[in-house]
Amino acid sequence: MIARLPKEKKKKRMNEKNHLDHQLIKLAFQHSSDAVALITVEETTFSYEYLNPVAQSIVGFNENIYGKRFEDIYTEQELDLRYPLFRQVVMSCLEVIQDNIYTLISGAVIEKIAITPICVSGKCTHLLVVAKDITELEKQADQITMTGNLVDSILQSTADAIVIGDRHGMIIRTNEKFKEIFGWDEDDLKGTQFGDGPIIPTDRKHEGMKLFSDIKEGKQIRSFRTKRLTKSGESIDVSINYFPIFNGKGDIVGVTAFLRDIRQDLMTKQALKEYEKLLKEMAFNDSLTGLPNRRMLEERFQHELSRAKQNQGKFAVLFLDMDGFKEVNDTLGHDIGDDIIVQFSNLIRGCLRDSDTMARLGGDEFVILLPDIHSLEDIRVIAERMITSANQPIKINGQTVEVSTSIGVSIYPKHGDDLKTLLKLADNALYQAKSAGKNCLYFNS
Repeated sequence: MIARLPKEKKKKRMNEKNHLDHQLIKLAFQHSSDAVALITVEETTFSYEYLNPVAQSIVGFNENIYGKRFEDIYTEQELDLRYPLFRQVVMSCLEVIQDNIYTLISGAVIEKIAITPICVSGKCTHLLVVAKDITELEKQADQITMTGNLVDSILQSTADAIVIGDRHGMIIRTNEKFKEIFGWDEDDLKGTQFGDGPIIPTDRKHEGMKLFSDIKEGKQIRSFRTKRLTKSGESIDVSINYFPIFNGKGDIVGVTAFLRDIRQDLMTKQALKEYEKLLKEMAFNDSLTGLPNRRMLEERFQHELSRAKQNQGKFAVLFLDMDGFKEVNDTLGHDIGDDIIVQFSNLIRGCLRDSDTMARLGGDEFVILLPDIHSLEDIRVIAERMITSANQPIKINGQTVEVSTSIGVSIYPKHGDDLKTLLKLADNALYQAKSAGKNCLYFNS
């Protein structure tokens, strides 16, 4: 008697597991007003294996059509309504959910159709179709009885990790996807607390208990973003959907959690943000110096123009370049020429106020906006500081290069109120500065 006791216990546990599998399926649809259909997939055709009463009333058939091909029971118009979507799910083995409203030939009106493939060894063998019957919202769905293997197929075919707990919050089941993502076997977690188990980081234990408390009150929690621990101790980002399981009396007898690993999604979003930032910088900044380009200059000009008009203020447009840069560039090469442009721009930028804007138009040509100008002397002080700074020798690759700058100035509103005009007049003034001997400042007259 003692020798047979382990076998009896094993048999008892297997019976309890099978009974739990059946109960889980029953609870999944008990007291539901949804229509549920289990469809067998056979090569290129389909047949009903099971229809609950709500589904029977919707499609207008009963058990007599079980096993019959759709081609034998539906018109061509009705087949056109069903086949494209069914075949899409079969080919992809991915669930499809549609919120569209359909009026069937039977007169029934349905919405929120969910088609879930049940795949075994990569092949779709069944489709589980759930639809909301909005013609009789109070009608209760009948129970669906499936074998334990079918329960496993449903659990294992989903892309989400699944954890099932009893009414006390003890974990009783997980699926293979859970092990794949987190590394925990089902036996590792059986009997551990749903809201306080080893997968929940220490600093989030209060969160887990609060969630379980909400579920016990009948709440559904969707797309809850948090972190959970793998068996190796890694903390990963997840999105979780929690659902209570009800019995026929409306009592909560368990809880189900669907966990999705969103690390890749977050990495993709971060990469997109960085790429968008790079595109923005490329659109508004000079690639060599990092200074604003002409496009950014135009935006800054419009901003300063608006401020000046509102405050009846003035601002200056300075056009400058390096004296003799072409000869230096041709002699030393374009790479060194680029380095000189960068160092020159840094020297000039160091002479400006925080409110000033320096932009590179191209080559050695630069434009500077000086807002809040009250007199010519304000401009002269800043410009002469720039000229002095530009006269500093520039050292590159052991060579010393001496450059200088000439500056032309136009002023708003005296010389114009648009960027094109003010740039042209400042360029004319720059030409006058070059003619006067270079390395100097010249105001448009």
